[in-house]
Amino acid sequence: MTEHTTDVIEHTPQAAEHMPQVAKRTNQVTGRMSQVVEHAIQTAEQTALGKAHQAHVVKRTTFAVPYTTWVASRMGLVARHAYESDRSHGRQSRDGRDHARPHRAVQQHK
Repeated sequence: MTEHTTDVIEHTPQAAEHMPQVAKRTNQVTGRMSQVVEHAIQTAEQTALGKAHQAHVVKRTTFAVPYTTWVASRMGLVARHAYESDRSHGRQSRDGRDHARPHRAVQQHK
């Protein structure tokens, strides 16, 4: 027998005693790897949902900004029309001010 074969034969009982510990540790590592993979899958799913939600928010916001601007301009037109209508009919505001002398904010928009 070679020296290497002799060493293997001598160490086999020690290796056999150590095998249950090796198997236990292998199972621990395998279990941890499974947890890591599961977490990676969950993270990927959450990221996909997050990106879909983000895209939805961007889409809604993209619509909302010009719509809000349009509503504000319409409100301005309605207010201006009401002011001019009251003024042309000689009416005053509720607080008694004559519409011939509009509030500063109204004058700024002319």
